[in-house]
Amino acid sequence: MDHESLVIWGSLLIWLAAITLFFILMRSLLARLSRLFHTRMRTSMEAAEIIVRTGQAPAAWRQRFLPTDPWPNQLQAVWDCFAPSEPDLEALCLDRLEHLIRFFETSPIVQGPDARSLLLTELRARQVYWKRHGVSMASALEPGGDRSEDSRMDDKAI
Repeated sequence: MDHESLVIWGSLLIWLAAITLFFILMRSLLARLSRLFHTRMRTSMEAAEIIVRTGQAPAAWRQRFLPTDPWPNQLQAVWDCFAPSEPDLEALCLDRLEHLIRFFETSPIVQGPDARSLLLTELRARQVYWKRHGVSMASALEPGGDRSEDSRMDDKAI
């Protein structure tokens, strides 16, 4: 083979490698986006189920405020200085509930307008209740169990 044909074949191989790499990266990106989408759907459905079933905010919503490991005494003082107050946690829960309501207003996973209307009515009623009476947090053992007596919404309170 002469020099020109080697250059042509080398260029073709580099071009083929670049196209292959591009398709591998695109497939990887689509797989990651799909996982992210399914995770978002699952967590939204779980949160809505916990709120409708128990009337409480999911425990996962407060996880960013809780330290994961037992803190040494020196760091506990720092944590106490920067830990959010209860109103901050309530504001966060109300904000997340607002995002959840907006998500389910347009979500394709809700089957039919009747199911969407029922779900949105329950979530909006809980939003009004939390604004008036404060947010109660679900225990770490969720989403099991029935609604407890003290977590049920009183129709007169709404």
